[in-house]
Amino acid sequence: MLLCPPNHLTAANVGVTLDRGAGFGGPPGRAYLVADGEPVLGQVPEAG
Repeated sequence: MLLCPPNHLTAANVGVTLDRGAGFGGPPGRAYLVADGEPVLGQVPEAG
């Protein structure tokens, strides 16, 4: 899981391929889950 990757190059550092422009800076809790090589954008719920 990558939390808030600032750009696609950061993901490449851990062996994940994201499309150019797939990085983001907010909101907190955004994440990519990578399963079978396919990234899925999601939101991690706030712990309460």
